Amino acid sequence: MGQVAPCAKFLTGVRSIAAGALHSLAVLDDTSAVAWGYNSFGELGDGTIYTRLTPVRVCAVGQVAPCAKFLSGVRSIAGGWVHTVAVADNALALAWGWNYAGQLGDGTTVDRATPVRVCAVGQVAPCTRFLYAARSVAANAADSMALLGDGGPVTWGDNFTGVLGDGTFTGRTTPVRVCAVGQTAPCERFLYGIRRVAAGPVHTMAQLSSGGVLTWGDNFTGELGDGTFTGRTVPGQVCAVGQTAPCERFLYGIRDIAAGDYHSLALQPDYTVVAWGSNGQGQLGDGSDESRPTPVQVLAPQS
Repeated sequence: MGQVAPCAKFLTGVRSIAAGALHSLAVLDDTSAVAWGYNSFGELGDGTIYTRLTPVRVCAVGQVAPCAKFLSGVRSIAGGWVHTVAVADNALALAWGWNYAGQLGDGTTVDRATPVRVCAVGQVAPCTRFLYAARSVAANAADSMALLGDGGPVTWGDNFTGVLGDGTFTGRTTPVRVCAVGQTAPCERFLYGIRRVAAGPVHTMAQLSSGGVLTWGDNFTGELGDGTFTGRTVPGQVCAVGQTAPCERFLYGIRDIAAGDYHSLALQPDYTVVAWGSNGQGQLGDGSDESRPTPVQVLAPQS
């Protein structure tokens, strides 16, 4: 921080990194956060809307520029298109940046150049209770997600393609719970037992503690992996390799997941990778450019 090109000192002590569409983020060993890049909506969190070519520190909640206090206790951070979400300060969910669809979760559609607390489920602005016990966060273009300590995910934002998983296409400015598999709105049962979450631009993924994978949202290129090209507003299971709809076998024992731009990936128990969805640029790694609505094996590198 504080350097100008040609830089003589470089960023060290980095614990984790994340990226939005046009901005980058890092959590340091002291649990503070820094950001750099595009900043027209305040997504860097430094209290300004000035683009930064080198890292600046993210301000603490309630600060205005020039900030005197900075964010600490950061345990998870994620970049959306032009907004940022984080878990910090005793497992509180925080957000800042662009907020046209309520993706900051504070009950408003007001952009924020410094972090604000995400409201608790069921709250309306001005919120009196806030989302806590968050383990990790994810973000896409205009939606956000937090995984809570009980393994239950909550979501908020635009919901144009059903990525919030609440059985509707209704935008939400405060968090809602994700429906359980097989539910229809208004849902009576909700999703629990989730280990990881991942967000693509128009679809969402969740990894069960058992190693199964669930997806919901847009499915135009088969990115949900259920053997169809039909979108879902509630979670459904991802088929096993070689299956066709209606699938009888599903992915299991998965170690990790990732959501790309209209495609999805999963790390299998044997550390091989499967992928599904859009494949126009060969992003599935199966040697073709054909989209796949169920997982295919990613090929090994050619010798």
